[in-house]
Amino acid sequence: MSRHGSRRSPSVNQDARWTSGAADRSAGALLLRLVEMAFLSIIFVAPYFMGGRHPLGRFVFVVFVVVLAVAWFTRQYVIDNRYWIRSAANWILLAGFLLVLVQVVTLPASVISVISPHTAAMLPMWTEVTEFGPSLGAWSHLSMTPSATRGGMVFFLAYGLLFLVTAQWIRSIGHVEKLLRWIGLSAVIMASFGLVQYIASNGKFLWIYEHPYRNTSNVVLGSFINRNHFTHLLALGIGPLTWWIVTTLRQHDRSEQRGFRTRRVDENTVWIGIVVLVIAIGVVMFAGLLSSSRGGALAMAVAVIVSAIMFFRAQLLSKTSLQALIGIAVLLSASLLIHGYDRVVNRLDDLTSGDLDELDRDRGRRN
Repeated sequence: MSRHGSRRSPSVNQDARWTSGAADRSAGALLLRLVEMAFLSIIFVAPYFMGGRHPLGRFVFVVFVVVLAVAWFTRQYVIDNRYWIRSAANWILLAGFLLVLVQVVTLPASVISVISPHTAAMLPMWTEVTEFGPSLGAWSHLSMTPSATRGGMVFFLAYGLLFLVTAQWIRSIGHVEKLLRWIGLSAVIMASFGLVQYIASNGKFLWIYEHPYRNTSNVVLGSFINRNHFTHLLALGIGPLTWWIVTTLRQHDRSEQRGFRTRRVDENTVWIGIVVLVIAIGVVMFAGLLSSSRGGALAMAVAVIVSAIMFFRAQLLSKTSLQALIGIAVLLSASLLIHGYDRVVNRLDDLTSGDLDELDRDRGRRN
């Protein structure tokens, strides 16, 4: 019996190692799926909590990032072929964290007087020697609002974790393309939601939240309190959507040039997809202009120009692609003629006038 047992033990050990490896691979696949779900939540769900400006929105964003980071680093622990991609940007994140940290730690008054000599003038009652009588104590922070700075540090760390995990997760062009599609779809969904909320508005965000200073009846805001932030999200989706259209057309043109005859059903599907993408980017730009955000309009214009330059340099702009882009311009112009043309033109006139008093009537930005 002992001889037979000794013969079977290597097989048992091999089976145990195989079972353990299979379990690790299964756990790694499950955690990778959780990472992608966290990415999707950050891109598609988090913006609808007041664009991160509401405390609940900040909490939701941080929770999603924590789930993303925990899932990723746990996966790195359980898999065999773990890796870490180094990036010079990591040093920038570290420097940013230290910059925020030094503002909230307790420092001697002598150090604060050297680094921030105006603190004594701004907080005269928080100096050891004051001409007004007894002081409130010695101010020991570089930050004027340490509590708010600590909250900002948490947000900064969340963004840093999001960058680190994204840099590790992207391993191929396929991952880049997947991320671009997600960002483009997020912009389309937010723009569509903003238009629906504007058309069927009861003045409340998501028809349930009443903001004391903003309402959804005047301009297109989506779920954002600040219309500039709303339009910047849409501007972020213009490049990915344009890339999606151009690459789809390029692949279709290549298949035709090589003589690959696809079935008519497949070709119709391709063209339906292209038309949907053209309408989608038109909706994004239409919603962005109806937000009446001058900075947002400028951001979208920059996105269009930079995208055109990049695609031109990469020789991705074919005749069909240019026709699709012209179709977007026609669709956008027709939409504005139906609704919002006068308001958009008047708003953009302020931007093109170059008059600071028109752009900043209450001098708030200049102050």
